[in-house]
Amino acid sequence: MISSPPDVSDSTPSNVLMISYLFPPVGGIGVQRPLKFVRYLGKYEWRVTVLTTDGVYSATMDQKLLSEIPNEVQVVRVRDMVSKLIGRFITGNPSSPVSTSQNTSASHASGASTANSPSLKKRLGQWLKATKDYLLIPDESVLWALQAAFKGRSLVKKHQIDCIYTTSGPNSTHIAGLLIKRWTGVKWVADFRDPWMDNMHYARTGVRRELESRMEKQVFEKADAIMTVTDSFCELFAGKYPGSKSKISLIRNGVDPNDYASETPPAPTEGPFTIFYAGILYPERSPAAFFEALSGLLQSGQLPAKDIRVQFAGVFDYPGKNDHQKLLKKHRLLDHVELLGYLSHDKVIEAMEKSHALLLIGEGQAQSAMYIPGKLYEYLYAHRPILALMQEGEGAGIIRSASAGVVVPPKDTEAIAAAILQLYQSFATKRPFEPNHAIIRQFSRVEQTKELALLMKQLLKK
Repeated sequence: MISSPPDVSDSTPSNVLMISYLFPPVGGIGVQRPLKFVRYLGKYEWRVTVLTTDGVYSATMDQKLLSEIPNEVQVVRVRDMVSKLIGRFITGNPSSPVSTSQNTSASHASGASTANSPSLKKRLGQWLKATKDYLLIPDESVLWALQAAFKGRSLVKKHQIDCIYTTSGPNSTHIAGLLIKRWTGVKWVADFRDPWMDNMHYARTGVRRELESRMEKQVFEKADAIMTVTDSFCELFAGKYPGSKSKISLIRNGVDPNDYASETPPAPTEGPFTIFYAGILYPERSPAAFFEALSGLLQSGQLPAKDIRVQFAGVFDYPGKNDHQKLLKKHRLLDHVELLGYLSHDKVIEAMEKSHALLLIGEGQAQSAMYIPGKLYEYLYAHRPILALMQEGEGAGIIRSASAGVVVPPKDTEAIAAAILQLYQSFATKRPFEPNHAIIRQFSRVEQTKELALLMKQLLKK
């Protein structure tokens, strides 16, 4: 950690504008960080206004999360017309517009009407595919960010905002923060859940890369505080922007204890032995090696076929893709794998607690060692042994320090098979699972919100 907010208490309520593109009813693990900050900042003398999206498409909608937003929090929504177009013309599966609730107001940008002609839709879809990466910089949410900046400026004045908080991705959220900072001078915390230019998935070149590099530099120079989620990211940012080193803080991702019925939920004692995975799968985060290892154990008789089940919740294959379905057939695992689809957050936690082991699949690139999957913290609190297929790094270190499971290289089939067999034998022999609860409790969202509250209070004193 580069720097930490001091323990400064102040009973005077202050006002914060939280700007987050991803926010309920959009679900997924990335939403949990801003949602929990919003949920608990009121405990620490902060009055919260949220500025977010309206009418976006998403494969991870979770209406139940709306109930976690405190009644006193006003949520202001700005419509992202680009998102609606992409959902309509590219995926063919747009979500319904984000509904407003009693604590939600809507701010809609005007947009052109959509033609009903199928041929026109096809041409528009092709045009969007070809041009969005060239025209929308730094990402396809930039037009929303510009609208959000104008709306945010008025909210700063209307609510006498003391501090703004922006969180990425998308990175264009920080462009909204940069503009509001320039226009109003209000204190600004920029929260990077992932790196921008140094993201392991970033592949832009040429003029676009140069433009985004300048944008990133401006954010680091103008923000009053930079926040991120791993020690590795802190070190990366401090090395790249040494002039900003003193304002870089680590507030990790975590878990909300209030989402769980018990700190130590009892493990199910009956079979079948169930391994549960929650999240999104894609080529860089592939279950291929896991399927191969599991299939080998079943075919060789080392695992009893009638006593093994694997559940996947989330996005197993992206729309129009079936690569992972093909892997199931190839490895003759159709009778052992259950696809649950996208589940609401509470149902995911329920499924974790009903399982015997939790599968965590990291990415194969060496750079992934810098990353800690957000789902890891919820896995820890579910009190089930973790089978982590990931590179050595901070995430692996947390699992080992908490005695929370087994870590193996993500593509090492033999090591994965040995780990599966080890976990099954522990289940079959009813060996108790006893992780280090003191370490796990460090990752409470409530305590992390306190850190953010103190950080922002300290900014107001400068």
